[in-house]
Amino acid sequence: NEILSNPKKHLEDIHCFLEEKNLDLEKMIEVVDEKLYRQRRERE
Repeated sequence: NEILSNPKKHLEDIHCFLEEKNLDLEKMIEVVDEKLYRQRRERE
């Protein structure tokens, strides 16, 4: 998953899209946990 491999870039995009000044981008990045992600499909 791209968000797991480069969370900062994707969270910056989300941050800009929401135009929210009160979001703490660094805290958002800290909570990304690869262990919580489950692949739904088999990789080919």
